[in-house]
Amino acid sequence: MQDIVQSQFVVGTKQTLKAIEQREALKVYLAYDASCDIREKIVCIAKKHSIPIVDVSTMEVLGRTCGINRKAASACIVKKGGE
Repeated sequence: MQDIVQSQFVVGTKQTLKAIEQREALKVYLAYDASCDIREKIVCIAKKHSIPIVDVSTMEVLGRTCGINRKAASACIVKKGGE
């Protein structure tokens, strides 16, 4: 998961879904303990766009890895400007 902190990324379900739909997402991180609805929605859209998904043990771990002081269900690495 170190690649997320060394890259440009977004955190949260809405931002992750938006990045996927706008074809800006390169890799998605999805917390295993996120709600089933969120997991299903993100997995479905990410697979549709052939974006790799990395499972993370908990929302707490994902949030902490992303440098925020709260839980995060999802995050994704996004293309840097001009890529």
